[in-house]
Amino acid sequence: MLSGRVALKYCANGFDCAHCEYDQMLDDLQPSVESTTPEVIYSAGFAISDHYYFHRGHAWARVEYSGRVRCGLDDFALRLFGPPDGVALPELGQPLVASEPAMEFWRGPHRASVASPVAGVVVAVNAAVREEGRAAYREPYGSGWLIMVEPSHLRQDLRRLLYGAEVRAWMESE
Repeated sequence: MLSGRVALKYCANGFDCAHCEYDQMLDDLQPSVESTTPEVIYSAGFAISDHYYFHRGHAWARVEYSGRVRCGLDDFALRLFGPPDGVALPELGQPLVASEPAMEFWRGPHRASVASPVAGVVVAVNAAVREEGRAAYREPYGSGWLIMVEPSHLRQDLRRLLYGAEVRAWMESE
């Protein structure tokens, strides 16, 4: 349900997808490999997706089929800052704390830190973005993702993030 593959499902496992037989069955039917570009809508002139969770620090989170969380920077931050010259991403295995700085990007002499939208451990980084920071700018919600996280407190973290109509209202106020 969190990843959008089923409309509604009550979870007896507390959405601990990594240890769920039902989730494993879905992965066997349709495995997740690469990030796909979602449908976007525009709010205040900035692209957002109704199927992503947003942190007020302008990072986004998308729950993947495996229960892991793919994270990146939203269109607002990237367009406000401009195409980054570089991005510093955490290392594989690095623990992250929700709402604490986890990534950094820069353009010329200007630097900005980005808070992790969820707590957990980094299990993948986007090598294309690490090599060329501008890749995040071109497609922030698709191939411009930054990190994949094995979450430690997913339900708790998702409650703190904005979703759906909340995102549109927040983007309008930003």
